[in-house]
Amino acid sequence: MVDMKLKKIGNVEANYSFWQVLVVCSGQEFLDSGEDLIASFEINSPDVRLVLCLTDDLLAARELLKSLAQKLIALSMYELELDGDVDDNQRALPYQIARNVLLQTRLPTLLLESCSFVRRDITLLPAELQKADCALKLRFNRKGISQKVLTNTLWLLPNSRVDRFLAQAISGMAKTTSENEERKAVYKALQACRGFLKVAALPGRYADRSHKHEGFIWVRLPKEKAETTAAREFREKTRARFARPPEVIILHPKQDLGTKSHLENNTFKRRVERLARPGRIAWRQMARLLVELSWERGKPARLVPLPQWKITKEALKNYEFAKTIFVPHLISAQLPHPKAYYYMQELVPMLFTVDRNGWGGASTVYNSNAFQNAEVDDRLDAFVRITKAERITKAPQNADHLNQLPEFDILAPLQVPGDDALVYHSDVSLERFIEELAKFAELSGVKVMFRQHPFDETDIFDRMRKKFASKAVVFSRAGHIHDCLSRAKVVAVINSGVGFEAMLFDKPVITFGRAIYDPAVFTADLKSIGKVYSAAISENPEDRRERYSKFISNYIYAVGFKLDEAVLNKNEDRSAAPAYSPNPIHEDFGFEKSLQTRGVKLTKPPAGAAILRLKNEASVRLQRLQKLSGMGLNRFNKRVVAPAWGRAARLLTSPLSEEIFSGKTVALVGNASSLAAGIHGSEIDGHDIVIRMNLGYPLIVRKEMRGGDLPSEYLEGYFVDKKSSGQERLAVLREGLAVDTLDRYSGIQALGKKTDIWSCSTSDKSRQLYFAPLFNCTTVACHPAFHHLSPRLLLTRRVKRFPAFVYRNLVKDYNIEPSSGLLWIDYLRHTGLVKLNIYGFDFFSSGHIARSMPNTLELRGKWPHAPDVEKEYVMKLLDADPRVRLVRTTNEGERRYEK
Repeated sequence: MVDMKLKKIGNVEANYSFWQVLVVCSGQEFLDSGEDLIASFEINSPDVRLVLCLTDDLLAARELLKSLAQKLIALSMYELELDGDVDDNQRALPYQIARNVLLQTRLPTLLLESCSFVRRDITLLPAELQKADCALKLRFNRKGISQKVLTNTLWLLPNSRVDRFLAQAISGMAKTTSENEERKAVYKALQACRGFLKVAALPGRYADRSHKHEGFIWVRLPKEKAETTAAREFREKTRARFARPPEVIILHPKQDLGTKSHLENNTFKRRVERLARPGRIAWRQMARLLVELSWERGKPARLVPLPQWKITKEALKNYEFAKTIFVPHLISAQLPHPKAYYYMQELVPMLFTVDRNGWGGASTVYNSNAFQNAEVDDRLDAFVRITKAERITKAPQNADHLNQLPEFDILAPLQVPGDDALVYHSDVSLERFIEELAKFAELSGVKVMFRQHPFDETDIFDRMRKKFASKAVVFSRAGHIHDCLSRAKVVAVINSGVGFEAMLFDKPVITFGRAIYDPAVFTADLKSIGKVYSAAISENPEDRRERYSKFISNYIYAVGFKLDEAVLNKNEDRSAAPAYSPNPIHEDFGFEKSLQTRGVKLTKPPAGAAILRLKNEASVRLQRLQKLSGMGLNRFNKRVVAPAWGRAARLLTSPLSEEIFSGKTVALVGNASSLAAGIHGSEIDGHDIVIRMNLGYPLIVRKEMRGGDLPSEYLEGYFVDKKSSGQERLAVLREGLAVDTLDRYSGIQALGKKTDIWSCSTSDKSRQLYFAPLFNCTTVACHPAFHHLSPRLLLTRRVKRFPAFVYRNLVKDYNIEPSSGLLWIDYLRHTGLVKLNIYGFDFFSSGHIARSMPNTLELRGKWPHAPDVEKEYVMKLLDADPRVRLVRTTNEGERRYEK
């Protein structure tokens, strides 16, 4: 196996990608095409994790890589450094490296040639290839005698089947010297792994050697074939866009993640499922439209993918160089900024709005009656017909048949509790809405049906049903929303998008909040339900239909951007007369809609040598057996050994006395990367007691300096961080070095040096044993999972423990897995300390101070913590307890106390 080290390069924060692109090339190959490769990702498909490996030390290539990395604003790029001697077999080397990368990162990987050029966004590639262990450009003929296997682009999943396939291919390349022999080796490996490897033919668009307009990834043309004029012009356009500093930044919410959670239930399957939803495809295309419109207006633009929760006031400071920043999902009241425009998906999946103030009831066009003077667009009839025929709606619907719906008069679709539309655009709560409509139904005999929102995972629906269900008030999850609308006589909403859909069905609509369609429907408060219902039910249908047609037409074609239209209103002032011209993303949108997001079909390689095939099948079965036995052993350890050792380990610890904190000032120092930007060191050391967390050793060499050679006399040693997805090798300085040396390499002016208590909550026993002697202070196991503690640690050091109620109460009260930082804060607030200053806590927003790479759990979608909940807890504590202060550092390095 090839020894290697993965490190982040460039200015972009550690990303949250669940798959990656791997490029292995020589320095000369990178000089030839590396700039085009990186520019094409940054401009055309930035929502990717790119891992680049240069197989030699050509200085010019290293310098080019470094300079390109500094120009990146959106693309997350990592360099794979090879340690030690590299195999001379250049044909087999990419496969060896790919095998190692899969084992180390556990991420699906697209192996790509350096001469590739990304023509279109490839974000949906894992959705297309989700069924396959391995996908490559191939064609097997019917007789299975000949083959066509192109190895320039290869999709690989991190599992034992792929590992065996790669091992077989590498073995077959032991003496290969030509591309044809490499193909044969891969083909024979496919044959040898036929019985267990799930193989798919990679769609030609991901390995396009003809540079067609439909291609997603262009690969270098054969020498005898010239590039088309259109392809050359597009390549030059991408280079030019990469070269120009952007004036416009379009922040784009990553569509494989949840909107408001950090990393919750983000397995590969779940993230692929999210990506493939039509509404999420539309989000990505809207961001692309804003990029293209900016360029058309002469304003250089760049698209930046971020998790939605990362789009904060602090994040916007990274883009102060821009003249305009487009912000998704939010309104100015949530995130005010003088350069911001706000864009949002509105009412139906393909419709978006852009506004200075925000969306819905916050937008500048809210309550405008301008639609009454507008002409009805000729496209409206087709839009309504298609929406009904294809049953288009924003949220997924169940497949219950129409006859499963109960009888009702008023349809009252519920919204997701805590939805921004309810928080910012309504004075009516969901509970009051249900309560007052239920009272109206009981008194009037008008039957109301409340329908649960498909994305609502709370208990409000069941609670309200138990409280209010009766003959006049029914609660239902049945049927498609279009079936419900067809049956309804009136639709009552707070401000749900279903109100707009009801207009497409010509239904009377009553709103109780602030909805963008208020001027076209009936508005009511909770005291006037009966009066407004009577007016709505008795209105002339022709008058209503005419008003609806004008509003819908004006809103979707003049005010909004309906992405699937061939022409759009491109006037920046959405209240002015429309200026229609061709939609620059119309063709791209069509391509994405045609993709096989449920997964391409698998294919079977022809049978090969029986003995080799049986040997590989036996190897995989053995691996499966080992995995199953390992799982069984893990279950046994978890159910029997771990509890027994946990009880024994607890007996080897002693309670941490609260008395040591009485009358003391305490500094709790976390591991947020933002801590390094400040100068809190002497302030931290001035506290009576300093508590540091896990990897909080202040003499770890700063992560940005790890590439340089440190004098050996400065080094205590190295520690390999197994919790880092890059298995990072952390350099540790010796005690007693001069202050200026310590600060140059470790930044103790920012971190301080004093440590009285080391919080050891890591499950990594090697970290426990390495850092406990270095801290050489009181060691505290704040988490009750004592089975994680090393026997050697317990036998060589006096380890203290927390009271059990600290963890138990946090889990019970907040329904989360608390971080060690939150456990300490909750514990300390119950002690007699006089002051608690919290440093290096920004709730995971700035990354880890020691690591460049994400945590392994974070990368694999198994992150256990809830940053938003923890932040809310701390902010409430700051208001309730004057002893507690949160000391945060801004991007400019300024100290800010928060109370």
